[in-house]
Amino acid sequence: MPRLKKDKVTTFNRNAIIFAIASWLSLSISVASAEPISTSQSTQQKSVSTNATAAGDVATGRKWAPLCMSCHGAHGISTEETYPNLAGQKEAYLINAMHEYKNGMRKNPTMVAMAAPLSAQVIADLAAFFSSLSPGH
Repeated sequence: MPRLKKDKVTTFNRNAIIFAIASWLSLSISVASAEPISTSQSTQQKSVSTNATAAGDVATGRKWAPLCMSCHGAHGISTEETYPNLAGQKEAYLINAMHEYKNGMRKNPTMVAMAAPLSAQVIADLAAFFSSLSPGH
């Protein structure tokens, strides 16, 4: 069996972990959430600006943050140039970006999978948490 280079193994492992987390998250949110997750809603029916109205809670966002930290870093500061820093980003920007991934307006497959099962409240909580952190250098 040929050996993979370390960077390919790391990428494969990270993608497998992301897929597993997204699958688990999708199941746990759809079971626990009062509002069902609908994949049939068109992007035209959802306005990004109306999704940014939920008030985020930093403490709750901290509990959800490990889902993001495998790529975006332990404190929202990425160690790889591929993934942007989340720490210190404006809360409204993070909320809008996540809703754009969720609604298919942004096309990154990993982020689309991660955002798809998230409720507006979870997105707002994550945005509140990451915006409360000090930005990286």
